[in-house]
Amino acid sequence: MQRKPGKQNALVVVVEGLGPNLLSAYGSSTSATPALDRLAAEGILLDQCFVDSPDLALQLRSLWTAHHAFKAGLPPFPDCPLFTRHAGRLWTDSPQVATAATELGCETVMLVQPAVRQQPAEDVGDCAAMELFAAAAEDLASGVCGPLWIHSQGLRHRWDAPLDLRRQFTDPEDPDPPGEVVTPDCAVTSDTDPDIVVGWGQVAAAQAAVIDQGLGGLLATLAARDDADDWPCLFASLGGTPLGEHGRLGWGIQQLHHEELHAAAILRPAGGLPLGLRRPELFQLPDLAATILALLEQPGGEHHPPHAAAGQRWGQDLLQLGAAQSPSRWPAAFRLAMIAHNQQRWLRSPAWSALFADPNNPDEEARLYVKPEDRWEVSDIADRRREIVVRHRELAEVFCQAVQASDRSQLPPLEDDLCELLR
Repeated sequence: MQRKPGKQNALVVVVEGLGPNLLSAYGSSTSATPALDRLAAEGILLDQCFVDSPDLALQLRSLWTAHHAFKAGLPPFPDCPLFTRHAGRLWTDSPQVATAATELGCETVMLVQPAVRQQPAEDVGDCAAMELFAAAAEDLASGVCGPLWIHSQGLRHRWDAPLDLRRQFTDPEDPDPPGEVVTPDCAVTSDTDPDIVVGWGQVAAAQAAVIDQGLGGLLATLAARDDADDWPCLFASLGGTPLGEHGRLGWGIQQLHHEELHAAAILRPAGGLPLGLRRPELFQLPDLAATILALLEQPGGEHHPPHAAAGQRWGQDLLQLGAAQSPSRWPAAFRLAMIAHNQQRWLRSPAWSALFADPNNPDEEARLYVKPEDRWEVSDIADRRREIVVRHRELAEVFCQAVQASDRSQLPPLEDDLCELLR
């Protein structure tokens, strides 16, 4: 099986809601995701990659066009070279994703719509996510070439992991985890039974294991092809699932907190690496788009003239980065990440995380967390470091202006106290 002349291959798997806190490759001790462990062992794991919006439509635009979600003034369907210049195929179980991909010019879109379960599956193979991965694996086994995208609703779909699998993530003294399939959506207060919170975390871990099995089958199908070494692979998640960290189980109320904004991202270059690498810089979804586009347009692929809008996109190819260094020496383009929703803004620098209730009103509530020590953002120290809050508010304005100008070089160098991880 040979690659079609002039056509670059790439496998991109995107899963909603499967955050790093559910992946063993990211250090989770409460889950088991061996397929992703293997991918990370042969690839580049991005420790700090974030979505740029909580809105799926904007996330897709960022992931497919390399524009930041803040970018205003774009047409409803902006130019998408990942689809229009590199005819590919997309498999998804999301009607919204299928429609968006078609409107942006994806050549072939296949929509898989599993039956809606009312009870947990009897076997992992019967889970809804497995149906999508099995269909994509069959397509891959048929010898297709070029970019192949798989987009799963993941944990945004019903949690139908078998009861036996759910119990594998319990301790001997734990009660049985919840047996429902509807995704949780409730407040967590001081009156909430802790067993309920823990139990839903166990169900989430089981659902992550289901998705990992589906991904493992897909990667095994790829490995069986004669041209397997011609395929770079990217796995990315669109944020994580709230599991009680900030008073919510599920997504009933959108919150700009780490557990919802942190995206898993693992890139295995074609042929794989002899030893996995971890990148510590701050990335967002447009960088993943720019990296995949660069891989598809590398020498040996179909010739394209320089893209007229290439310099107008926010994303940058992460494979062009040199060896990982201390935060004070990271490129300025990868020292800040930002998300906005309604009137809120969340800004990350190497050493801090700041949340602004109203960025236009300095008197409004702001929160400040030490990074990476305060992983779950629970110890607000804004009152103790007002000067850090003020500087992050100013940086948020600079970030927005740079996005509107599509000029990442406008991002300023940061002072040492915004970069130092040991204080």
